[in-house]
Amino acid sequence: MKFTNKCLAVIFLLFLLTACAFYPKVVANQHLSCELVTKQLTIDGFGEVPDVSGCTDSDCIITILGGAAVIGIVSFVVSGSIVITGNTIHWIEQEGRCNDGVINKAINELSESLISIGGWIVESKDDFLNWLNQIMSQKTKSKTRLS
Repeated sequence: MKFTNKCLAVIFLLFLLTACAFYPKVVANQHLSCELVTKQLTIDGFGEVPDVSGCTDSDCIITILGGAAVIGIVSFVVSGSIVITGNTIHWIEQEGRCNDGVINKAINELSESLISIGGWIVESKDDFLNWLNQIMSQKTKSKTRLS
């Protein structure tokens, strides 16, 4: 009997720690420096202690409390994964659109270094096609000279 009471007490304490279900919550996140509004995800939770008054034996109570603990843990893992993925996507969006982002700064530094060694930046498909046509015409001219 003492073992069952201790077991129930431990399960009940574990249950109280995880007695909620979690869900991702969307919060507007505005970046004033680049006039961008994105969504930031956070984890929110709700919960109640389940009613075990209808249970007459310890197996019933353990099943209910254990099930509630599993629901809390699983919902936290799933919601946490959604929050991490969503916030990563929004961070990438911010980095791509804001001029002061880490990725944008790295691209600008690379572009400047390419230009400083005599390269040029392709800004449109027309620029690329013109460059490609120039190379193709040079190759055609060199082939006609050889023949």
